[in-house]
Amino acid sequence: MSEKLDVYNYKRIKTGKIIERNENAILDKCDYILAIQCWIINAKCEILLTRRKLGKVHGGMWEPTGGLVQSGENSIQATKRELNEEIGINISERELKFIKEKIDKILFGDLPIRKKRIEIRKLKRKGLEPKFIKMFLNLLEYIKTV
Repeated sequence: MSEKLDVYNYKRIKTGKIIERNENAILDKCDYILAIQCWIINAKCEILLTRRKLGKVHGGMWEPTGGLVQSGENSIQATKRELNEEIGINISERELKFIKEKIDKILFGDLPIRKKRIEIRKLKRKGLEPKFIKMFLNLLEYIKTV
């Protein structure tokens, strides 16, 4: 079953259009979709990263958990879903703090942040070995790469 995504205008207002998720999808010039990327940071200022599946665009790259906001969801709901689906973390809405919105060509990107104590060995990523989840040693070093 393919994911459906709401389409937004440049003011981040839903246009009423819904598209199916497709890496080759072409949006109209002023249309956008919504994505999230959640930074989970521990007390040592380390950021939780996961490795992209090799068959995907930018396969093998280390990144914070994220994904596209599905039709009918808001950023908070999508963040909760992605964290649960990708690494098995359940969080409440009040645990999230939004720190940034980024507009990039065809998408609005919301950046929620969560400071949390996490034991990596207890995290699970669907179908992947533990080597696909790690803590980046230095948050400031990571920020330089994005």
